[in-house]
Amino acid sequence: MPRDIDALTSFTLKHLRDRWWDASFTAFLQEALLPQAGERVLDVGCGAGTAELILSALQPGGVHFVGIDVARERLRDARRAMREQGVAAELAAADAARLPFAAEVFDAAFAIAVLQHVATPQAVIDDLRRVLRPGGRLVLAEPDNAARYWFSDPASGHEVFAHATEFYSLVEEAAREDADPSIGPRVPRLLRAAGFEIAAVHLVPVSLTRVGAPVPRVWDERRAAIAAAVDAVRGTLAEESGRALVKAFDRYAREGDEAGPGFLELQNTMLVVTIAQRRPDAPPPAPAERASRPAGTASGPGGRKPGRRG
Repeated sequence: MPRDIDALTSFTLKHLRDRWWDASFTAFLQEALLPQAGERVLDVGCGAGTAELILSALQPGGVHFVGIDVARERLRDARRAMREQGVAAELAAADAARLPFAAEVFDAAFAIAVLQHVATPQAVIDDLRRVLRPGGRLVLAEPDNAARYWFSDPASGHEVFAHATEFYSLVEEAAREDADPSIGPRVPRLLRAAGFEIAAVHLVPVSLTRVGAPVPRVWDERRAAIAAAVDAVRGTLAEESGRALVKAFDRYAREGDEAGPGFLELQNTMLVVTIAQRRPDAPPPAPAERASRPAGTASGPGGRKPGRRG
């Protein structure tokens, strides 16, 4: 499990698609999107092109993938990887809330861990509805970063987890404006407000388990990630909290090494995957609906698959 989903080094599930994506999620996404020959599929927040590289190799010829991302350097990496593997896909630098496409030009779309970084998620969803054809399929996967579970032995791990939660919360509050890092459970309600019909909601557990004292490299990588985060906030309100985190982590690492085979660390959080279709007769979203709260969710993609939809 990559350090980007380690609660001691990051508040949110960062770089989820590049470092967590596995074969089971690929199969799930294929079944949810149902891409057919001749269709156009939009990937919002495509990053280094992980999805395009995987799905293009598995889909029938004629499926046209289009990816957008705000990070131009990641798009350069994606183009290079696609050239090397002979994958054809259209990539563009664009804002998810202002998609540079005409209305009703895509048959399906997906975004993985994008809305957690966006200050106006409803604007993104509204524009996705605009570019999807009536009946178009949409998959949104977002975390609930507030629903994090932690257990450790030695007990000093609980102290470092508390310091990490406080520090990264301060950092995120200062840097992310109104973005909601725990947006996952709210997505179904936002989609309904925008004129989508919910087909299914799945819960995907994301876990990290360490049994036995980690090798020095693991401690060193975590320590370096924490140090970099603290260095980045020098002179801000988060600096003091960061220094406390560094001190607590050093104690945890020391006691973890001493614990040897008895060391145990368990982390868990939840990814909420929502599958929806654009209603052909969807009315313009009402402002009052955008502020409403979410409904419940269903079981995860490891169980029942979403059925074929027109």
